[in-house]
Amino acid sequence: MNKTVILICSIIFCYELNAQTEEIYLGNISYDMLTETSYKEDPKAEAVVLYDKGESYFKYVPNHGYKIEFTRTKRIKILNEAGLKYGQLEIPLYESANGSKESAEILQATTYNLTNSDNIDISKLQLNNVHEEKINAFWSIKKAALPKVKVGSVIEYKYILETPFLGNLPDWSFQDRIPTVYSEYKLSLIPFYEYTFAAQGITKFDYRTSETSKIDRSYGSVSKVYGQNIGTGIEFKDVIHTFVMRNVPAFRDEEYITSVNDYIQKVDFQLTKIHRPTGTTEEIMSTWENMIETLSKGSDFGKYISASERVGKKLIKEEIELNGLTDFQKTVEIINYFKSHFVWNGLQGKYASKKPKDILDNKSGNTAEINLLLIGTLKAAEINAKPVILSTRSNGKIKMEFPYDPAFNYVIPLISVGDQTFVTDATEPLIPYNRIPLKAINDVGLVVEKDANWIDLSVTPLSRNHKKLTIEIDEEDMDAKVGITIQLTEFESYYFKNQFEDDPEKLITHFEDWGLNDINEINTSNYERKNIPYVINAQASFDIGQLDNKLFFRPFINFPLNKNHLTQEERNYPVDLIYPNENVVIAFIEIPENYKVIQKPEDYQINTNLISIVLNTSQKGQVLEVMGRYTFKKAIYQPSEYQDLKNQIDLIVEKMNQNVVIEKVN
Repeated sequence: MNKTVILICSIIFCYELNAQTEEIYLGNISYDMLTETSYKEDPKAEAVVLYDKGESYFKYVPNHGYKIEFTRTKRIKILNEAGLKYGQLEIPLYESANGSKESAEILQATTYNLTNSDNIDISKLQLNNVHEEKINAFWSIKKAALPKVKVGSVIEYKYILETPFLGNLPDWSFQDRIPTVYSEYKLSLIPFYEYTFAAQGITKFDYRTSETSKIDRSYGSVSKVYGQNIGTGIEFKDVIHTFVMRNVPAFRDEEYITSVNDYIQKVDFQLTKIHRPTGTTEEIMSTWENMIETLSKGSDFGKYISASERVGKKLIKEEIELNGLTDFQKTVEIINYFKSHFVWNGLQGKYASKKPKDILDNKSGNTAEINLLLIGTLKAAEINAKPVILSTRSNGKIKMEFPYDPAFNYVIPLISVGDQTFVTDATEPLIPYNRIPLKAINDVGLVVEKDANWIDLSVTPLSRNHKKLTIEIDEEDMDAKVGITIQLTEFESYYFKNQFEDDPEKLITHFEDWGLNDINEINTSNYERKNIPYVINAQASFDIGQLDNKLFFRPFINFPLNKNHLTQEERNYPVDLIYPNENVVIAFIEIPENYKVIQKPEDYQINTNLISIVLNTSQKGQVLEVMGRYTFKKAIYQPSEYQDLKNQIDLIVEKMNQNVVIEKVN
């Protein structure tokens, strides 16, 4: 990933890099736009962004100060059925804990179609078809479905978002999951707020300028008498920065990544300083150490931990028996107590909003409240525990050049006891005491301590998925009956537990996705036991093929990887599997007495620094045994390893999906 960090402020100017910007007029839709059936630069595109422009402007609101007014104008051509989803307009809106919130207004949204008589039909969005959906305590989405969207439509819309959060100057993505012909971002900055920005995945803009606005603005009371400023206010002019990218390709390869936002071409902005009209300057983004100091003094973080330590002493005295235990045993006992007695309320964050006593009394809280209370309780037991703040996978990676508090959205405990140091998460009962959930395994975390140390959140233990299949061929029904035993460890176990919740109906649906029929006798064991394999047993059947007097089928059914999801010729960002894993399938196939094996998978073995593959077959009497194993040795593969990894996954797909062919004996 190419990343460039450039300082922007009201006195920095840039030169013009290329031609000029482009402007569209809503409603100016041509016949040619509507008759186009594909995009020549990307024939596979399901839709194409013809124009996308964002503008950010600091608007002064009397008695409230400045707010940012962000305007977006976008035009999209729908090329096939898969592109119909782009007819849905969604605007995320944030609301802080103190009640400050964003608002949005859709100014125009229109769909254009050709009629049978080659006239242009215009369908405008009605305001009663716009609604707002609450996602959680902090987020909601304003939604609208544009009318009469179909293959061939051109849609366009314009909306304004108003935000009071000046620290979060709207970012801009030039790249989308579909190709973009023209993308422009224009921001008008005022001298009171200074920002830095990072250009991700961009080595050069097609056009970029900075220029002083011709419009005079003022803060406070300013008037002119004979050309002189009179009053106590400040007069200024905006500095307008413009960024343009043309013909941006679609971002398609989304397999094995953290968040799309970590890799698409975009610019991110962070507030660094506030220059107050009084002449003072406030550093907003200074150092990690200063940020940690602020966290440590906060009533919703550092002081909450101190209060939790007092509450934790009471909890240990009244509810957790620690007498006679070593420090390590005490640690595990306290963590497991939290996992089994406290319930996560579904809200995620790094700050507490309630008092530790309330969390203890209700045995429920958000991720921060429970994990910070755990830290305080461990400290009460004289165990070394510290908070680690991080960004979850869906939130994106931390940009280490930006010491910026809002980038973090999660907190976990870091524990050192005896010769062991590990992280944990009290809000997830399905994983062992020394593991964190998959959503939190994202690059690095920052230890909230004086020296601002970073810890690696990647995991190295091998997670195993082992399957044993006993297969009997049924000539009458022309299928195969199969008994299945699956043993899962580490994060493979966690994934299945978290995804299917030990629910037989959900497991049946999953087995059906593997191509199995008549699934019955499902039973599981060790769902609540975190340190031993989670076991799933089932009976099922699957279809087999017939050609003349021959029967053929895959001995591993559809359990192994059967498609290579790495499709790009090259990739400039990591392949992130989250954790290393081993997949084993052993099939014991009962060959009918009147049949013989005429084709079986060929033995194969390869062992590289990236993966290993083993495939063995043997036959004793009428029982054919086929064993396949493939192991991904790393959690994360670097871009330099991409081509080798892609080729070796092709080998997995090829070797693990071979057929067994049996022939009827005369």
